[in-house]
Amino acid sequence: MTRKHKHIIEPRISSELNWMASHIEMVACGVILLDLKKAFREKGIAMSPGHGHLTDSLMMFGTSITEVNPIEWNLPFKCFTDYYETENDIVLETGSGGIAEAEKVLLSLKITNIKIEEIEKGSFRLEFLGGNSNISSIIIHILEYPELDRFQNTMLTGWRELDEEILRKFKKGETENTLWFETDLMREWLVEFAPESMSDLVLLRALFHPDGMKLFPSILHRRQNPDCFPSSNRVDDMILKESYGFLVYEEQAVLLKQTGFSVESPLKRLALKGQNIARTMFAVEAVAMR
Repeated sequence: MTRKHKHIIEPRISSELNWMASHIEMVACGVILLDLKKAFREKGIAMSPGHGHLTDSLMMFGTSITEVNPIEWNLPFKCFTDYYETENDIVLETGSGGIAEAEKVLLSLKITNIKIEEIEKGSFRLEFLGGNSNISSIIIHILEYPELDRFQNTMLTGWRELDEEILRKFKKGETENTLWFETDLMREWLVEFAPESMSDLVLLRALFHPDGMKLFPSILHRRQNPDCFPSSNRVDDMILKESYGFLVYEEQAVLLKQTGFSVESPLKRLALKGQNIARTMFAVEAVAMR
């Protein structure tokens, strides 16, 4: 956390604590998620560093449930609150053995006012009895990806930073067999785009879906012709700067709405920045391991 972020941290923590105080179910859920992560770590089961909208909470980052820093990445807490007040599903991505370990941990927990049951293999409902908010239950889904087994040691040593050597490999499209960046089209994008930062890599990963792919040529043009996209101190321009002036992330849409701008694009059609940061962390680690 850099010094420039300090003035943001205190009000952010305050707003999160206030919300948690009226949504005590999420506090209990956080404790359970922390138990799961500890169990996965002890068993050497790899776990994604970021999970959906959990990445939008500083409290979840501070307790190491997620390893994506929402302050550094400008992830608004409102994404977290809006999601868990409506959807109430959490998806955790793990390596082999994640489901069996989750069964062992979750089904053995005895917590007052919380009923836990496995509704289908790898999916667990946490039903809150007598809660103080509209969150009556949360379902935790465990998705196993054997491809993540190679990151078992990373759980102990920590995630790599994007250094010049790793970035050089991305620029050359040297990402064969690199989870989330392995396709021929993505490797072509990397060479064309010549990313200069982690933010650029996250953007490319976020664009890799049917709607996002339509934006790539326009974003590439602005990337290669910066005079077409002059810098500005306007709030909306600053929010969209990381994606070269285009609305790509759900988090950007929420920030725009918070500052009074209208957003026509449905949130569901936009990418989750936090999730794509996690995808990119996997890719950086994979390239570094070679």
